Amino acid sequence: MIVTLSFTVINNGYSMSSTSKYIQYNFKLSSRSISFSEPGNYSKNFPQPQKTSLSLDIFDPDTYTDSKHTRVLHQSYWDFGKTFIFSKVKGTLYITVVLFRSYQNDLDLEKEDQFSKAIQLDFNKNNPKQDIKDYGITPPEEFKLITINRIQWVHYVYDVGGEKKFIYTIPLSEHHYLKVNLNFIDNSPGEKNNWKEHATSTMNQIMSSFKIN
Repeated sequence: MIVTLSFTVINNGYSMSSTSKYIQYNFKLSSRSISFSEPGNYSKNFPQPQKTSLSLDIFDPDTYTDSKHTRVLHQSYWDFGKTFIFSKVKGTLYITVVLFRSYQNDLDLEKEDQFSKAIQLDFNKNNPKQDIKDYGITPPEEFKLITINRIQWVHYVYDVGGEKKFIYTIPLSEHHYLKVNLNFIDNSPGEKNNWKEHATSTMNQIMSSFKIN
């Protein structure tokens, strides 16, 4: 089921920090240029991104580093709800930006209806029934066409072991696409806190900063 939505991200008043410096990242992926910005106050418990620019030939098979047709371009982590007790944090937001070569060689990803279909088929390919059972995966209920600041994404949400994963995808060529994964790590399940509201605001700010040419 494909649902089309259109919206503009609005800052709801939450942010990582009023003094947080934003860093811009730029990727040149063959003929496509991608840029986005994110807060620079990264989590100290995870590796921090090193490069702010990258250039790759998406048609070169050697670009992809594993059997799943993927190349991780960028990964970042931010902590929320910090306490002074043992430097504990209530939760972490992380983003992974991935270049993906579709398994669906018979579909043209630059055609809207075929791209949506390919995304669903690729999800099923990467998450076989046994993995869904073993890892407690709840497949997406729907795949939506969402426009964020004039960029149209195919967006879906699924659950792995109780943690939601928010996925945004956009085609780069006939057989390649960009996938943005945004996920929460909850260190305080069941506790009353608003860290996910803060993290969601940051997630929305990042997605609204994307520019693709």
